[in-house]
Amino acid sequence: MPSSIYEELKKMVKDLHIPPRARAIFKVKSPRKYELQIPAFLLYEFIEDLRKRINKGLRVAEEAVRLSSGKKPGEVINILRRKYREALREGIVDSREDLELILLALELDGIVLSADRGVLLMADKLGIRYIPPKEIRETLEGFRYLG
Repeated sequence: MPSSIYEELKKMVKDLHIPPRARAIFKVKSPRKYELQIPAFLLYEFIEDLRKRINKGLRVAEEAVRLSSGKKPGEVINILRRKYREALREGIVDSREDLELILLALELDGIVLSADRGVLLMADKLGIRYIPPKEIRETLEGFRYLG
């Protein structure tokens, strides 16, 4: 896994003790960002998708303004944030960690284990093998029997 995801994992399980040898077991490695090439079509699709998402986010904001009369500001803000996040972030690679996971899998011809729809969509576009969320538990249990 990329070091950025390893650091994120440590923050998520800070109450649990992660043994020092976990870094070796997880095989933490950052992708070779300056050596990898990705197809240009991916950048074109990303820009087109981003433009659509920005427009959708604008429509969500306009809807929130229309809803604001008669509702409490905090309630409208919560609705706006939830819908805006859905419009702009769901189903897209939207973080450094997501991108590093994709790049490392591409570099190593690895398999992506993720529940992030954006990561899985990009992995599929790039021909990277991935395991969908529904199958992750079964796959991990299978690894337990192998090792």
